[in-house]
Amino acid sequence: MSIAPPPASPTWPPQPYPPAPQKPRRRWPAIAAAAGIGAIVAGSITTLITFAATSPEHANTAAPAPSTVTETAGPPPSPAPLPVAEADAQTCRAWRNSDTLFTAAAAAQGVIPQGMTITDPAVQTNPAWKAGVLRASDLYAQAANSFEAQIAAGTSPMISQAADTTVSSLRTLSESYKTFDPANGTAVSAYQAGQKAMNWLCR
Repeated sequence: MSIAPPPASPTWPPQPYPPAPQKPRRRWPAIAAAAGIGAIVAGSITTLITFAATSPEHANTAAPAPSTVTETAGPPPSPAPLPVAEADAQTCRAWRNSDTLFTAAAAAQGVIPQGMTITDPAVQTNPAWKAGVLRASDLYAQAANSFEAQIAAGTSPMISQAADTTVSSLRTLSESYKTFDPANGTAVSAYQAGQKAMNWLCR
């Protein structure tokens, strides 16, 4: 009878069990979490930028420059007409005052020797004579402006029209002297006709 060999003695220490095979890790939760965090951060940044842009502290609070409106003033209102007698008296008084300027103009041109007119070539080459003619021109213009400014509203039609004609003749006379116009004699005659009419109406 055969005797079986004794069983092999167990190895000591005992060997550990082989590790169980590991399951593959799921990565999509981490990816999804990262994407969510990125979206939240981006949204927060956008909100902060929008708030900063619309915040009252950062808004442009400068007031707009005031616009300048230029208003053109119209002509001054016409004075109320005076009673006819009063208006005529004022206009005639203005006429007498302007006649003083006419007399001064005649004196200014009196530097020209007798027998010469303002169109004589020698007048324009002589500084004193030329200055006398130009001074007379200025005085005629002053007489026209002064008389026109004092013609009263309410003046009777005849005196008013004669006054307007005389003002125009004074301006024509001034221009003819300033330009040494050969037709200055006609301008003198026109003024003298107005002068006679005003003297007669204001007698």
